[in-house]
Amino acid sequence: MDRALGADSVKISSAVIAGTPAQVLLDASAGAQLLVVGDSGHGGLTLTLPGSVREHVITHATCPVLVMFHATEAEVPSE
Repeated sequence: MDRALGADSVKISSAVIAGTPAQVLLDASAGAQLLVVGDSGHGGLTLTLPGSVREHVITHATCPVLVMFHATEAEVPSE
């Protein structure tokens, strides 16, 4: 991550924590400046499912949440 972001440009922390995903992420949002979560990769259907972890975290986090979506080959522009 340091190489991708540049040395000392951003403070990043990572950990493996036991618990329910939504609650662990909400706990991590306390005192954070930004919470970054990934897309589950199950297609567009998960965007509309009620009760998803992502939706719960976006709605209840105490800091801004950035959801990173992965582009498919069809979405990546050709050069």
